[in-house]
Amino acid sequence: MWEPLLTGLFGLLNVFNRDATQSREQIDLALSALISATNETKIYIQRVQRTGSTNRETEEKLSRLWSAASIPIRHFDQDLAERCYIKSEYWLNPENYSATDIAKFRIGIEKINKEAKKLL
Repeated sequence: MWEPLLTGLFGLLNVFNRDATQSREQIDLALSALISATNETKIYIQRVQRTGSTNRETEEKLSRLWSAASIPIRHFDQDLAERCYIKSEYWLNPENYSATDIAKFRIGIEKINKEAKKLL
């Protein structure tokens, strides 16, 4: 009498456990993409400050990293995902963005880095 009920209950618990594991894995993938984009951006900014020269190829790579980060982040934080996408657009043409634009869109590297740390 109890066996079918217990079998069903254990099956349901396995589904919940599997979903929780998948959710943690999704969060980890999203954070990994975000932290990768953040770290690569910080490295690039430091290099530009040190040398005084920009590198278009690196900026294109950063654009791709921010775009890739925006996709898994959307499952957890839509606002941050949109800002990652804007950051991707920024790196396509950084000269088109003023300091005011960066503040308005909340895409400054330190601001986003702080939010990434909160998600850890």
